[in-house]
Amino acid sequence: GALLALLDRPDRFLRLTALQGLERLGVTVPIARLAQLVEDKILRHAAIAALGRVRDPAAIPPLVRGLGDGSRHVAESALRSLGALLREGPQVRPRARVELATATPRARQRVVELALGEDRALREASIPVLGVLGELGEDAAMQALVLALADEELADAAEEALRAAGDRSLFALVDAARGDDAATRAAVLRLLPKLRPEAPEILDLARAALRARGPDATAFGASPEVAAAAAHALAIVTSAGVAPAAEDVQALLRAANARSPKVAAAALQSLRTLARCAPLSVRRQLSEVDPSSAEAAIACSLLAVVGRQEDVPWLTHALSAEAPRTRRAAVDALAQIGGASAARSVALAVTDEVSEVALAAIRALGRLRGEVGQEPPGVLPLLRLLATSDDELVLAAAVRALGATGHARAIEAISPLVKAELASLSCAAIESLAELIDDPAAILEVALGALQHPSPAVVRVALDVIDALGEREQRAIDLTPPAPRETASTTDADGALRARLARSLVAVSELLAHPAWEVRRRAVEVIVRLDPLGARPLLTARLPHESEPAVREVVDRALAAPSRPPPSMDAVRERGRE
Repeated sequence: GALLALLDRPDRFLRLTALQGLERLGVTVPIARLAQLVEDKILRHAAIAALGRVRDPAAIPPLVRGLGDGSRHVAESALRSLGALLREGPQVRPRARVELATATPRARQRVVELALGEDRALREASIPVLGVLGELGEDAAMQALVLALADEELADAAEEALRAAGDRSLFALVDAARGDDAATRAAVLRLLPKLRPEAPEILDLARAALRARGPDATAFGASPEVAAAAAHALAIVTSAGVAPAAEDVQALLRAANARSPKVAAAALQSLRTLARCAPLSVRRQLSEVDPSSAEAAIACSLLAVVGRQEDVPWLTHALSAEAPRTRRAAVDALAQIGGASAARSVALAVTDEVSEVALAAIRALGRLRGEVGQEPPGVLPLLRLLATSDDELVLAAAVRALGATGHARAIEAISPLVKAELASLSCAAIESLAELIDDPAAILEVALGALQHPSPAVVRVALDVIDALGEREQRAIDLTPPAPRETASTTDADGALRARLARSLVAVSELLAHPAWEVRRRAVEVIVRLDPLGARPLLTARLPHESEPAVREVVDRALAAPSRPPPSMDAVRERGRE
C-alpha cells in the first residue's frame, strides 16, 4: 500500500523506485495507474515490465507500442510482457492480432531480431508473438519459428505456434527443409508430415534426404539426423493413405543397412509401417531384392509381417545366402508364414553351419502352424531330429520346440527324456511337458519323478514346476464355489487338490537335506509358498543343521515373516454365502 501511494507523488525517481519495489513483491498494479506512467520516458521501462503481470487485454496496446520503442531495453521488456500475456490463454489473442496488425514495421522487425538473438528468455517469450505475426502473414516471423524447431527447449512451443498458423506455415517449413542447417531440416521433416501429410513436397524432401550419394549405397547426402527424419516422414505419409512408390521402398531398404544406427532403426521402423499400410506395394519390391544382397535380411524381416505362401521359394533361396543374418531372418519369416512347404525349407536350415541359424530353425519348427485341425508341420521334422542327432544343444532345442508345437504326439517322444543323463535334455523335457500336459496330476507325477535326478539343475527345474503348479492349485481351492450347507464341507475336487499339495510338500521337504545348497534354498522357497503356516516348525527344526549362509538367509526370512495362515475352506464358503 505504501508503494502504491508513492506512484501519485510528483518525484519521478521516487515513482520509479516504487515501481521497482512493487515488481520485486510481484504485485499486479492496476492498469489505470500504469497507463499514465508508460508515457514517461524515465518510467516507461518499469511500467512496461509491470504490464506483463496485468492479465487484461487492455495492456496489449501499450506493449505493442513498446516493441517499437527507441530503447532496446523497453522493447525487450515489452516482448517479455506480451509473450507472458499470450501464454496465459486465448482470450487475449484476438486483441493481440488487432494491435500487431497495425504495429509499425519497426516493432515487427524488433520481435524477429530478439527471437533470433542470444538471450534464451527473450527467444522463449517471442514464440507466441511470432505465432500471431505468422498468422498475419509475416514471413520473417514464420522463418524464425521454423528455426526455433531445432532448439529442444523451444521446439514444442514453436510447433504449437506453427500449427496455429495453418497453411501459412507450409511454405516456410518447405523452404527450411531445403536449407543447409541439418538440425532445422531434421526438425522440419519431423513436423511437416504431422501438419500436412498430403503435401506433395514432403515426398520430394524425404526422397532427396534418402538419396544415396557416391559409390557407397549406404552413404546419404543428408546428415544421419535428416535421413532418419526423412524415413519417419515417409512412414507418416504412407499411414495417411499416400501409396509409396518403388523408389521409396528401395531407398528405405538401403537406409535400413546404413552404418548409422539412428538411420537404420528409423528406416526399419518405417518399412514396417509401409508393410502394414501398403503390403502389396512392399511385397512387389521385396520380390525383386537379390537374396544374396545386403538388403535381403531386411526383406526377410518384412516378409515375416506381410509374407504369403508364394514368398516361400524366395525365402528358401535366401536360406543359402552367404550372410548368417539373412539366413536367420529367412528362417523367422518362414516360421511366420507357416505351412508344409515352409516347414520343409526350415528343416533344411537345421543343418546350417552356424549354430545360431540352426538353433533358430529348430525353434521355428516349433512355431510353425498348418491347416486347422491338422498336425503342426514341424512335429515330424523335430521327431526325426530327436531320433538322429547326438548334439546336446540341438537335442535340448528340439525338445523345447516340440513343447511349443502343443501337439499330443510330442508327449510320447519327450516323456522318456525326463530321466536322461544329460541335464540340459532332462530340463528341457520337464519344461516342455509342463506346457504340453493339461492334467495337473500328470504334470505333478513328472515333476516328482524328476526330484530324484542326480543333477541339481534338473531338480531345481522340477521344483519350479511344482511351485507353479502348487500356486495354481492353491488359487483353485480358494476360488472353489461355496458348497450347500447340507453337503459335505469338502468336494471330491477339493480333496484331490489338497492331496496333491500334501504329496508335493512331503516330497519337497525331503530335499532340505539335499547335498546341493542351491536345491535346499529352492526347496525352502517352495515349501513356504505351498504351506506358509506348516513350514515354520519344519524350517525351525532344520535351521540348526544348515551351514550354508545363502540357505540360512532364506530360512531366517521365512521365519521372520508374519505367520498368517491361508483362509480355511469353511471361511471361504461362508464369505461366498454372504
